Amino acid sequence: MRRNLVFLVLWAIWAICSAPAIGAEGVRPSETYLPNTTVGFISAANPEMVVEQFRKTQVGQLVADPVMEPFIKDIQRQFEDRIANIKDHLSVTIEDLKGVAGGEVALAAVRPAPGVAAMALTADVTGRVEKAKELLSKITANLTAEGAKKTEHSMGDVKVLIFELPQPEGADMDEEGKEKGPPKPRQAVYCLAGDLLMASDRLDIIEGMLARVVKPQDDSLADHPAFKYVIARCTKDAKDVKPHLRWYVQPLGYIDVLRAGTPEHRRRKGKNIVAVLQDQGLAALQGAGGFVTLADEGAEILHRTAVYAPRPWEKSMKLLALRNAEDFAPQSWVPREIATYATLYFDIVAAFDNFGPLYSEVSGLKDEKAWAEAVEGLAIDVNGPRVHLRNDLCAYLGPRITIISDYQVPITPNSERLLFAIETSNEKSVAKAIEKLMKAEEGVKRREIDGLVVWEMTPPTDESGQEIPVVSLPTIGGPGLELPGEAPKPEEEEQQVKLLPHAAVTVAHGHLFCASHIDFLIKVLNTAKQPQPLQRDAAYQAVEEMINSFELKSLCARTFSFTDEEVRPTYELIRMNKLPESETMLARAINTFSPDAKRGQIRKAKIDGRELPEYDVVRRHLGPAGMAAACEDEGWFIKGCLLKKQ
Repeated sequence: MRRNLVFLVLWAIWAICSAPAIGAEGVRPSETYLPNTTVGFISAANPEMVVEQFRKTQVGQLVADPVMEPFIKDIQRQFEDRIANIKDHLSVTIEDLKGVAGGEVALAAVRPAPGVAAMALTADVTGRVEKAKELLSKITANLTAEGAKKTEHSMGDVKVLIFELPQPEGADMDEEGKEKGPPKPRQAVYCLAGDLLMASDRLDIIEGMLARVVKPQDDSLADHPAFKYVIARCTKDAKDVKPHLRWYVQPLGYIDVLRAGTPEHRRRKGKNIVAVLQDQGLAALQGAGGFVTLADEGAEILHRTAVYAPRPWEKSMKLLALRNAEDFAPQSWVPREIATYATLYFDIVAAFDNFGPLYSEVSGLKDEKAWAEAVEGLAIDVNGPRVHLRNDLCAYLGPRITIISDYQVPITPNSERLLFAIETSNEKSVAKAIEKLMKAEEGVKRREIDGLVVWEMTPPTDESGQEIPVVSLPTIGGPGLELPGEAPKPEEEEQQVKLLPHAAVTVAHGHLFCASHIDFLIKVLNTAKQPQPLQRDAAYQAVEEMINSFELKSLCARTFSFTDEEVRPTYELIRMNKLPESETMLARAINTFSPDAKRGQIRKAKIDGRELPEYDVVRRHLGPAGMAAACEDEGWFIKGCLLKKQ
């Protein structure tokens, strides 16, 4: 998934900035102009270099292949329409910006106030001033033709163009055709200050940026503590290496901006998710961002990410307390034939002890003792499993957790396979607790495989053999929490798909295993008998060598990916136009957060994959990848790479 997002970002920057770049000593970095209310930021310091370096990568060569052209154009259209959304805010398209930038280009999501979303764009047009003027003339002509009312505003010797945009048809109506009140005014504001082109959908943002052009202020993004930390930490690691791309996000603020951009009639009612996250202590995640280099530092892509989360932590934030450790080598039962591998160190007992606030929020039970009472109920209820989750189970688990993924062929929406493995210090006690828990569950079958007891979930079916949806875990937002997407109808609230409905659980080889499907669990157990470990694979060893060269003193997590295997299920489902039906983690995320997602309905495929070539054309461009993460005093530092396919 990370590589898919990187791919989209690279393509967008390429599309925006395919004109030659010329040095611009007179223009400062964009963060010195942008306001400190910026909650999302992406910047290309030298657009020409970004394009040049991207073309050197195997992914860049894939994008340039004529057989991919229809798909890439479709991706670009989706990026413009759904992700960048520049035209809706600034009345500018990515195509309009081609050939204008002569230096850094930055796009920012701004949160002027809680529940308010705005956008800002800066472009260093050194050597391209005339083209920038032509662009402004084109924008003026287009907006005037569309009925926009133009006014001009001067700040010093800089002329600011202000357009009051007409409301789109039906802006004062909801989806059912009912009046919802007058729509909010819409603006598009532009100015050219020397060699700096700026645009926003709010006049006050442009005014603030112009003030910082005249004289540096202390209210810019560059002065924000989280941004300063992120840039400083990544710079410390990069030393003299200049990144091709930089990015930054303030998590809760950015979520609020996404929510603000969702029409009110499509929001779920009740307490919004930003308020919930704040109540849970997650405001401690003050910022995250990083650097990306292309075809440099011995990798196709090398990325650095810093997360600023200074202590003290409260409530659910304590659930993120990873710990540094030494051993990250794949266990002997990890097969060579998988897609991804990740392992991390986590204090399970501490997480259990701090789960109460989140349980109360998600369950809707506001009593602070709700979690303790639920745990006690499981332990003493004569009709229940009579297991104390903390003392009988969690006390013997961890700290190492391993997650691997794979898929079955032929590719279908249900092909993805996942397995979670947690170290145990006492197999016998854990197996006993699991047995009690499984016996108390409906639809669980006890099986024996090579002398091991395996518990398999068997979802209920109707007369035709179709699985019946069952009530299970709440959706990501929980009851009444607002997320992008259509608000659920009452009859849909109970139709929640159970998490891992075909799960298989066993205790073996010093671990508690939970697999999404029993066939994948059997594959892992067979590998343990006749090891063909991942650690011996040449691609894994190449990534391990690169990660070791990062010289990170202590780590809390490591990942590895055969990118060609990781991407294959998604690619094949796109070719079949079946990605929205998929049960993969990526598809679930897309369906949850898609602007047109409707509860209980399969989302329409937005990208036509019918003209895509066979996957072998793509596979040869996708090398192995890996990441390493370290816990630090102020948060986390993550560094990773995508290597060349050999």
